[in-house]
Amino acid sequence: MIGKGKELDIDPSTEILDFGAGTGVIGTLLNKKQGFNNIIGIDASTNMVERLKEDGLYKEVKQQYLGRGIENFPEEYKNRFDLVTASGVWLKGHIPNTGYDDVYCAMKHNGYFVTAMRTTYWTEGEKEGYYDKLQ
Repeated sequence: MIGKGKELDIDPSTEILDFGAGTGVIGTLLNKKQGFNNIIGIDASTNMVERLKEDGLYKEVKQQYLGRGIENFPEEYKNRFDLVTASGVWLKGHIPNTGYDDVYCAMKHNGYFVTAMRTTYWTEGEKEGYYDKLQ
């Protein structure tokens, strides 16, 4: 489930959801360094969404608060993605641990979730509950 350094055999045309896309760093790396060209971005910030649209690396971009319950997650994104990425979003004041439900909802069966988070937040009993939620 959680590992370090595992390489995934994913076709560059695969649809990817960049969850909490922000400035588009992950999408840029996936596109420029790995050739992925079917990246969808979702972020709560209108300013970030506008920036992502201007960059043109994302096939589609949506402004949406995340972690507010799967009933509030966009229907068109449910069970759609082979890969969901999230980086820099799992911390206080950003996406709550209920955002994992949205990630799960967005992935196809046997999809992948690739994320990064500060080790400070990845501990049992930590206030934001990221570790506990996934356990």
